[in-house]
Amino acid sequence: MAVVHRPGQAEHIGGPSAVTIKATGEDTAGSLYLGEAVAQPGFAGPPPHRHRHLHDMFYVLQGVLTVKLAEDTLELEAGSFVCIPPGTVRPDRRGTSAAVLVNHLKRDRRRPPAPWSVMGRSTHPRWRRSLVR
Repeated sequence: MAVVHRPGQAEHIGGPSAVTIKATGEDTAGSLYLGEAVAQPGFAGPPPHRHRHLHDMFYVLQGVLTVKLAEDTLELEAGSFVCIPPGTVRPDRRGTSAAVLVNHLKRDRRRPPAPWSVMGRSTHPRWRRSLVR
Protein backbone atom coordinates (compact mmCIF):
# COMPACT_ATOMS: atom_id res chain seq x y z
CA MET A 1 0.00 0.00 0.00
CA ALA A 2 1.30 3.47 -0.85
CA VAL A 3 2.13 5.83 2.02
CA VAL A 4 1.07 9.44 1.50
CA HIS A 5 1.55 12.22 4.05
CA ARG A 6 0.35 15.68 3.11
CA PRO A 7 1.71 18.65 5.07
CA GLY A 8 0.83 18.27 8.74
CA GLN A 9 -0.41 14.67 8.45
CA ALA A 10 2.70 12.68 9.47
CA GLU A 11 3.68 11.79 13.03
CA HIS A 12 5.42 14.73 14.74
CA ILE A 13 7.79 14.35 17.72
CA GLY A 14 9.17 17.37 19.54
CA GLY A 15 8.78 21.09 19.92
CA PRO A 16 11.04 23.83 18.48
CA SER A 17 13.52 21.14 17.39
CA ALA A 18 11.46 18.29 16.02
CA VAL A 19 11.18 15.28 13.73
CA THR A 20 8.25 14.58 11.44
CA ILE A 21 8.22 10.89 10.51
CA LYS A 22 7.36 10.41 6.83
CA ALA A 23 8.12 6.67 6.45
CA THR A 24 9.21 3.90 8.83
CA GLY A 25 10.40 0.36 8.38
CA GLU A 26 6.79 -0.70 8.94
CA ASP A 27 5.79 1.33 5.87
CA THR A 28 8.66 0.09 3.67
CA ALA A 29 9.08 -3.62 4.51
CA GLY A 30 12.15 -2.81 6.63
CA SER A 31 14.06 -1.08 3.86
CA LEU A 32 14.20 2.58 4.91
CA TYR A 33 13.23 5.42 7.25
CA LEU A 34 12.57 8.99 6.13
CA GLY A 35 11.98 11.96 8.37
CA GLU A 36 11.96 15.73 8.15
CA ALA A 37 13.83 17.42 10.98
CA VAL A 38 14.00 20.98 12.25
CA ALA A 39 17.16 21.75 14.23
CA GLN A 40 17.13 25.03 16.11
CA PRO A 41 20.45 26.85 16.72
CA GLY A 42 22.57 24.92 19.22
CA PHE A 43 20.47 21.73 19.02
CA ALA A 44 22.93 18.91 19.68
CA GLY A 45 20.98 16.03 18.14
CA PRO A 46 21.53 12.50 19.38
CA PRO A 47 24.83 11.53 21.02
CA PRO A 48 27.49 10.09 18.67
CA HIS A 49 26.62 6.54 17.67
CA ARG A 50 26.95 4.15 14.75
CA HIS A 51 24.51 2.18 12.65
CA ARG A 52 26.00 -1.22 11.86
CA HIS A 53 23.82 -1.88 8.80
CA LEU A 54 22.34 1.48 7.82
CA HIS A 55 23.42 4.35 5.59
CA ASP A 56 22.50 7.57 7.42
CA MET A 57 21.81 10.45 5.03
CA PHE A 58 20.99 14.12 5.48
CA TYR A 59 19.84 16.63 2.89
CA VAL A 60 19.64 20.26 4.06
CA LEU A 61 16.53 22.04 2.78
CA GLN A 62 17.09 25.42 4.44
CA GLY A 63 19.38 27.07 6.95
CA VAL A 64 22.84 25.81 7.90
CA LEU A 65 23.67 22.56 9.64
CA THR A 66 27.06 22.07 11.31
CA VAL A 67 28.25 18.46 11.06
CA LYS A 68 31.41 17.01 12.58
CA LEU A 69 32.87 14.16 10.49
CA ALA A 70 36.01 12.67 12.07
CA GLU A 71 38.29 15.69 12.56
CA ASP A 72 36.47 17.95 10.09
CA THR A 73 33.65 20.33 10.98
CA LEU A 74 31.49 21.21 7.98
CA GLU A 75 28.96 24.01 7.58
CA LEU A 76 26.29 22.52 5.30
CA GLU A 77 24.01 25.08 3.67
CA ALA A 78 20.74 24.43 1.84
CA GLY A 79 21.25 21.95 -0.99
CA SER A 80 24.06 20.08 0.82
CA PHE A 81 23.96 16.31 1.22
CA VAL A 82 25.96 13.90 3.37
CA CYS A 83 25.81 10.07 3.43
CA ILE A 84 27.42 8.28 6.38
CA PRO A 85 28.16 4.61 5.59
CA PRO A 86 27.36 1.70 7.93
CA GLY A 87 29.80 1.26 10.80
CA THR A 88 30.90 4.91 10.82
CA VAL A 89 30.36 6.87 14.02
CA ARG A 90 27.47 9.19 13.33
CA PRO A 91 28.58 12.76 13.87
CA ASP A 92 27.57 15.50 16.18
CA ARG A 93 25.10 17.85 14.44
CA ARG A 94 24.24 21.37 15.45
CA GLY A 95 22.24 24.06 13.74
CA THR A 96 24.11 27.36 13.57
CA SER A 97 20.88 28.82 12.28
CA ALA A 98 17.51 27.11 12.20
CA ALA A 99 17.99 24.24 9.75
CA VAL A 100 15.37 22.08 8.06
CA LEU A 101 16.63 18.79 6.72
CA VAL A 102 15.57 15.40 5.46
CA ASN A 103 17.03 12.40 7.31
CA HIS A 104 16.99 9.11 5.42
CA LEU A 105 18.18 5.74 6.74
CA LYS A 106 18.63 2.94 4.24
CA ARG A 107 19.74 -0.55 5.14
CA ASP A 108 22.78 -2.10 3.53
CA ARG A 109 21.33 -4.28 0.74
CA ARG A 110 23.61 -7.17 1.74
CA ARG A 111 21.90 -7.39 5.12
CA PRO A 112 18.49 -8.79 6.05
CA PRO A 113 15.68 -6.28 6.69
CA ALA A 114 16.49 -4.13 9.68
CA PRO A 115 14.40 -4.55 12.86
CA TRP A 116 13.76 -0.82 13.09
CA SER A 117 10.10 -0.61 12.26
CA VAL A 118 9.62 2.09 14.87
CA MET A 119 12.74 4.07 13.92
CA GLY A 120 12.23 7.69 14.87
CA ARG A 121 9.99 6.86 17.82
CA SER A 122 12.54 4.87 19.82
CA THR A 123 15.24 7.52 19.83
CA HIS A 124 17.92 7.88 22.48
CA PRO A 125 16.41 9.34 25.69
CA ARG A 126 18.75 12.38 25.80
CA TRP A 127 17.88 13.33 22.22
CA ARG A 128 14.19 12.66 22.74
CA ARG A 129 14.17 14.88 25.87
CA SER A 130 15.90 17.67 23.93
CA LEU A 131 13.16 17.60 21.29
CA VAL A 132 10.40 18.40 23.76
CA ARG A 133 12.08 21.30 25.55
